[in-house]
Amino acid sequence: MGGMPSPAVCPRRRIETVAMLNRVHELLLWRIQMHPTLAPQTLMRDDATMTVIADSKKRVVMPGARPGDVFDVADEGNGHFLLVRLNKPAPPKRKTRGEVMAAIKASKLKFDMSREELREMTREP
Repeated sequence: MGGMPSPAVCPRRRIETVAMLNRVHELLLWRIQMHPTLAPQTLMRDDATMTVIADSKKRVVMPGARPGDVFDVADEGNGHFLLVRLNKPAPPKRKTRGEVMAAIKASKLKFDMSREELREMTREP
């Protein structure tokens, strides 16, 4: 049984395995943060302070933001800004065909003339 030591004993392999497990852990945390239903709004990275740089169009890239997120920005003075993520409102429930027809019949907007009469009034002779 000479030659190469077993992976469980080899310190180099142990370091590589720990590094790989740390990377998998980071990827899993990232996936949880990016998933809309798994990520609670309070889930933050352990480094709560970060530095971002504005580009020529006054844009900054925030690690926790997703495309389409809307933020309320408050200038607190002294160069401090407060960003609050706003929740999107739920889309309104679609009305059924019967509800739409009932709303049209109940509407106060009624035409007193036919299309042909309207066409005759609006066309030049």
